[in-house]
Amino acid sequence: MVQELRPLHVLIVDDHTLMRKLVGKHLSDLGIEKLETATDGAETLATLEAAQEKGKPFDMVLLDWHMPNMSGLELLQHCRSRNCYDNTAIVMLTGECEPDKVILALQEGATSYMMKPVSQEMFVKKIREVAHWIEQRRGVKNAAV
Repeated sequence: MVQELRPLHVLIVDDHTLMRKLVGKHLSDLGIEKLETATDGAETLATLEAAQEKGKPFDMVLLDWHMPNMSGLELLQHCRSRNCYDNTAIVMLTGECEPDKVILALQEGATSYMMKPVSQEMFVKKIREVAHWIEQRRGVKNAAV
């Protein structure tokens, strides 16, 4: 199972350095090697667009809700308003745990939602589920070509 995760290109977005490092460590432990980080919405947009222009888009974005300049929800809405990010899994990884906020994020197009603090077991489970979603999207995209 780890082998299928290795090629994933993942962007970790959080304004807290320790959280970016911790999430990166968990992803590395799963065999994911192509990891990049961003600290706020503006940096994230620039990073996403640069990857898109190079023809190497991100497969997954792990996104905090509360960040400077642009919230994770605003960033999610921006990405989902552009077709070029349809096959990018956007996972909210946040301390925001109000049921209305969770529902809102999912309605706005979040692929999955994890509340901090998240156990390593739950983190791995969710990442595998999202990897399966990515695989299914790729299959549909390839079948349409």
